[in-house]
Amino acid sequence: MTNDKNSLMQRSSVLTLAIACGLAVANVYYNQPLLVDMGGSLNISVQQVGFIPTLT
Repeated sequence: MTNDKNSLMQRSSVLTLAIACGLAVANVYYNQPLLVDMGGSLNISVQQVGFIPTLT
């Protein structure tokens, strides 16, 4: 029974870490379709708006 509990905790930990890693990596790509609109609304150049994905 103890082995089953450790196995379940390990699976849930792996799932939680996998979701966290996926969201962290996806965060870099979520803003790319919005870069043109962000640059226009913030009145910044293309070079400056290019730093947004780099900084995230």
